[in-house]
Parts: sequence; structure tokens; C-alpha cells
Amino acid sequence: MRLARRRARLIIAFAAVTATLVAGGISYAQIPDSSGVIHACYAKSGGALRVIDNSVTNCKSTETSMNWNQTGPTGPAGPQGPTGPQGLQGPTGAAGPQGPQGEPGAPATSDWVIMHADGTVEASSGVDPTPGLTGKFSGQTGSYQVLFTQDIFDCAAVATARLETVQVATFAMVYRTSHTQVGVLTFKYDGTPVDAGFELAVFC
Repeated sequence: MRLARRRARLIIAFAAVTATLVAGGISYAQIPDSSGVIHACYAKSGGALRVIDNSVTNCKSTETSMNWNQTGPTGPAGPQGPTGPQGLQGPTGAAGPQGPQGEPGAPATSDWVIMHADGTVEASSGVDPTPGLTGKFSGQTGSYQVLFTQDIFDCAAVATARLETVQVATFAMVYRTSHTQVGVLTFKYDGTPVDAGFELAVFC
């Protein structure tokens, strides 16, 4: 019974102090303190309650210290939430400026020759035009040879017959004679050898 009366007096006293602070407009520089905590002292005998500024006043040995509005420790972080839905695709950006023009590419080949039906060279690159090394084989119809100035053994040689003196369909065939020289044979469409000009290119 005595404990119940003391508890009732404590509640009434705290309510009275709080009402006085609110209704009367009483304010203290450190009540509550900078953390928002209200400090008070409760008399062990008689149940008197007084609010204090704990930066300048301490409870007496006959009083019990009491605090209100005290912030507890921070709780642990909660689990990560689920990933949200994907957002809408944004609008297409504006086209960037045109880049500078690139440098001219290297020629597809630097080894080629244009030869007439009589074995004379009209134009060439990478070819030794010395007669007897490049030209028509004497006494052989549609048979030519071309000597290059570099090793072309692992390169691809392509020849195309030209319509110069023969106004019929013709074709050319290329064969190797050494690492630097090829032979060219020209024929009519029926396979008959014929003297015909041609264009020859080597791709390495």
C-alpha cells in the first residue's frame, strides 16, 4: 500500500512539473539538454521531484536520478529491400559530330603490269622490264613471262586478257616459273593459243 501511494505521488509530481513548464512558459538554457533529455531528481523519502540542469546540478544522495526523452542506441540496419523494376528507356541522344576523314589506304597491290600482245610493256610497278626477262617468248603463240623485283612465291597472281588485236573472247592463265617470275598463256575462248595483251597483278 505504501509503494502504491509513493508511485502515485511520483506520477502526480511529474505531471505537475511538466504542466508548470508548459503552461508557465518556464525555460532553462539546458533543460532539456542539447540532446533533448530532461534530467530530474526524485526524493527517496517523501517523493518530491525536481527538474535540474545536470551541467550545473547533481542529485543529492537522498535522491534518485531520473531521465526522460533519452535516445537509445541505434538499431542494426534492416535487410536490403528487393530490386525495383527497370525504368523506362530514355530518349535517343543527338547524333555526334562527323569525325575527321581518315588517311588514304595503301594500294591493294604494288606489283602489276599491263602488257601488249607483242610483249611490250605499257605500264608496270615492281616489274623488271628488261627484254628477255619480261615479254613474249619468241616463236611461241600466246606465251609470255614477267619478272618481278621481289619474291612473290607465296602471293596470288591474277591475269585478265585484253581485246586488242583479236576481237574474240580470250582468257589468260598464270603459272609460276620461279620465286620472282611467272608465265602467262593467252587463249581464244575455244582453247586455241593466241597472242593477246593482258593485265597481271600480284597480291601478297
